[in-house]
Amino acid sequence: MTRAKVLELELPVQLVSAANLREHWSARRRRVKAHRDGAALLVRMALRRVGAPPPPYLVTLTRVIGPRGRELDDDNLRSALKAVRDGIAEALGVDDGDRSAVVWNYAPEERGRWGARIRIEGGASPPPPELTSGPRSTT
Repeated sequence: MTRAKVLELELPVQLVSAANLREHWSARRRRVKAHRDGAALLVRMALRRVGAPPPPYLVTLTRVIGPRGRELDDDNLRSALKAVRDGIAEALGVDDGDRSAVVWNYAPEERGRWGARIRIEGGASPPPPELTSGPRSTT
């Protein structure tokens, strides 16, 4: 059994729920592009420095809210982290919807300085279904 390689990173961005935000399309496009490109660059730099962990990946995303920030419910939390998720998938070279290559986990929010905490585990066995994102069976 191989040991999992873990990367822990912090992306300093203020993440907001796009579902509750009323903004001009071009402002939204700039914000999403900055979050996606920032996450991709951060992960690429870390991979270049320490080497890429082997797939499959388990990625845990945590939104860190500032002192006066508001907590989000589960669906808005995923919405706020979507561009970050896309940037990470791009840097890892995987499709973010391919559950055989990457499993996404969303951790509870934390207080501190605005940002996103990113934890990437490579070569780990997939987590139990109740900890993963995505559709759940109702049987």
